[in-house]
Amino acid sequence: MVRKLYFIAILSVVALRALAADPVMYQVKQDFAPVFYIQDGKVVGSEFLERGTKFACDRIENNLCYITWQGKVGYVRLASLEKLPDTAVAAAPTPPPSPVPPPPVISPEEKYRQEQIAKGLVEYRGGWVTPQEKFRQEQTAKGLIEINGEWITKDEQFRREQLAKGLVLDGKEWITKEEQNRRAQMAKGLVEYNGEWVTPAEKFKREQLAKGLVEFDGKWVTKEEKFRAEQTAKGLVEVNGEWITKDEQFRREQ
Repeated sequence: MVRKLYFIAILSVVALRALAADPVMYQVKQDFAPVFYIQDGKVVGSEFLERGTKFACDRIENNLCYITWQGKVGYVRLASLEKLPDTAVAAAPTPPPSPVPPPPVISPEEKYRQEQIAKGLVEYRGGWVTPQEKFRQEQTAKGLIEINGEWITKDEQFRREQLAKGLVLDGKEWITKEEQNRRAQMAKGLVEYNGEWVTPAEKFKREQLAKGLVEFDGKWVTKEEKFRAEQTAKGLVEVNGEWITKDEQFRREQ
């Protein structure tokens, strides 16, 4: 009787060690892997596990790794995982886990949705596209355009094009810097003369000087006219190209 109880004890220990065997660890080998949560044989939610996330498979069936993640039962496609070499986690001294439910029966539509998610696609406007394509369509819908990797408005694109041409914004008009300076000088009442901005009076003065005229008694006259006026102002008279006094003129006449 004692020997029989001894063998039963040995068998119990072996059975407990078998139940407490270390489960093999896996980790996500791609950028992300979707985990689909199931309840009552139906998919009730999903989320993405990042690269390097580690966990133990409760059961592997039909290329699916069944896990208990954050208190929820779900599965991950085995193709998105890699087995960690010579690693395992010790089973806690707790009762064995509840039986893993059988693979859920999903509709063709749900299967297709899961396949698209596994490819890294997202659903947008009734179709499946990459996250980058979704973002591009969203920006285009806002009326934005892509320039050198940056999304900007058409007005901003036009502004940058004008600046690239060396233009400046004057009010609501794009003009050259030279035109901007011209308008600024004209606003001061100046006029352009020989590449220089001067007052109208200064321009007129320079024009008269360019003609060889001189200013005399508030008028612009030739040098000869100025000289004649100066001699006349002295009371002299011109006789045969010579300027003399009236007395000298009378004397010569006599």
